Amino acid sequence: PADADASAVARRAAACERAAAASAVCAMFEQLLTLLPNVTAIARDSGPSRVDEVPPPRIAPYCRVCGWCAQHGAVSHSLELHSLVSLYAAQDVHRWECDETKAEILAFWMHAMRTARAVAASDGPAPPLACASPKALQHACKKLLDSFVSLRPSERFLQYNRTSLPAFYSLIHMMLAADESGGCLDVLTNHQNWEWAIRYLLVESHEYAQLMQLPAHADGGGMSRPLREMVRQSCAASPAFRSRILQSAIGANKLPANAGNILSLLALAVRENEERRLACELGVLPQLCACLDAPRSMRLVDDGQWEYAQLLLTLVARCSACLPGAESDFREAVLQKWDLAAAGQQLLSTLFALLVASLRLEIEGSGGGRGSGGGRGGRLATPSAQLRSVCFELATTLAGIDLNCAKLITTTLLNAHVGQAAAPPPALAAAAEMEFAPRILAGRTVSEARAVLEGPLAREVSDYYAFAQMMLEAVLIAHADAPAVSGNALCLNLCLAIETSVMPSALELSCGLLLKWLGVSDADSASDDECRLVQLLLQRLLVDDPSVLMDIEHGPEPLRVCRALLDAYADTPATLLRAADAACSPAVAHAVRLLVTGASE
Repeated sequence: PADADASAVARRAAACERAAAASAVCAMFEQLLTLLPNVTAIARDSGPSRVDEVPPPRIAPYCRVCGWCAQHGAVSHSLELHSLVSLYAAQDVHRWECDETKAEILAFWMHAMRTARAVAASDGPAPPLACASPKALQHACKKLLDSFVSLRPSERFLQYNRTSLPAFYSLIHMMLAADESGGCLDVLTNHQNWEWAIRYLLVESHEYAQLMQLPAHADGGGMSRPLREMVRQSCAASPAFRSRILQSAIGANKLPANAGNILSLLALAVRENEERRLACELGVLPQLCACLDAPRSMRLVDDGQWEYAQLLLTLVARCSACLPGAESDFREAVLQKWDLAAAGQQLLSTLFALLVASLRLEIEGSGGGRGSGGGRGGRLATPSAQLRSVCFELATTLAGIDLNCAKLITTTLLNAHVGQAAAPPPALAAAAEMEFAPRILAGRTVSEARAVLEGPLAREVSDYYAFAQMMLEAVLIAHADAPAVSGNALCLNLCLAIETSVMPSALELSCGLLLKWLGVSDADSASDDECRLVQLLLQRLLVDDPSVLMDIEHGPEPLRVCRALLDAYADTPATLLRAADAACSPAVAHAVRLLVTGASE
């Protein structure tokens, strides 16, 4: 008990000391602020006798102590925004490089505003700094943007800017948040110095190449977060600003050297279809693909750099999405500049590598085997659902705008389905096997497929088949009359119909799409693989799981497909009848015989 009492006494004493110290700091802060008009006059009159003279740090200690007081909780109910603006303007007018005093003024101003805003957010009376009028905030924002800033690429200037610019951009960011009228944002987006800063600080400078990267990887010393937020707000507010930033970011041709900044900048600036078209006209697609050279592409997958891969592929998908429905002259000009025959190879390699890791497919030549996903470390963690969705979107777009891409994508996916059907994956006996199980149903029986769809992989499997159907629809619209792709596309469609027989809505879409493909294909010149898949589909629908045709959920499309296939493929009925006699009950076999006979006649 005696020790407890002593401890309580010590805590109370410490609390009293802290309160006394805080009171002393506040008193000292108020006393220092009485000197602020004199300090401002000194700053105004302390110009150098020569242009190249080192700026005198005469009032820097004063500003440093004021900043320390504000940082440690001192708040003034007499300090107003215009006083700090006047002090800063008096010092900035000299346009000294690496001005220590100006850096201390910025730090003092930032800490004073932060503390005032924190007090205003509590129950106490709001200090003047926290309730400045929109007009005063806009005037202060403009004064800051009018500032003299030098970005010379020397170590002295780099060190100075890393110290002073975080406070500079934090102040502007706080003013944007405080001005509910939006006037500060208008000042920012229309100020030439803001665009100049983006161009030279984020786009063209190698010394600040990581400022716009995601916060987890930023090395901006406190500058990255407010700077990124300012760019985001500016892009969201002004289409004209977005256009100017795109011209600056793409026109500099600094990808992939400054990818850390420029990719993030493009992600914020490309929002509407107008920006997509402008970015494509400026040549953004070949620059983005340059970020996917072989070494970088390998690192993306081997090292699991999913955030970077998602950002990069999202931009390619977002910008190229304007091409399928665009007028032919625009599309041809963009594709000629893009040169997919060369740039598309590495893009598709990266895309397939990510699909292997996402879907756990076995794709020949992709660098990974079943259940491995490729990579040096064996099994990779499955990429995020967002990255998988981006891969699906990009593959669909590429298949719809370029014949060679359509051929490679359909052939690769067809090989994955056929290969897995030939060597079916084992049953999922343990939860640990789920992560590395293929996300397609090829090779699985009806009961196994239903079990997969009742498990944790159901969403991923459904997402894949939705993608494959959209991709085939894009191929049908763009390349239906191209023999180089139509045969494999039809075979892939047959695989999808076989595997989605246990998914009513997906089967309806597969069959509807298959009817379209049958309308533009020639069954007389069908390959052996195509005929075999036709037989497998009819056997799945009529023999293995005839309930599909009686289930109202599936709609009329499966039955229409069966009749169309029986009419189109002459060798199918006899094979189907033998399968029905061998596998079905007499009643079902008789029903199949009636259907086959009716279709043949």
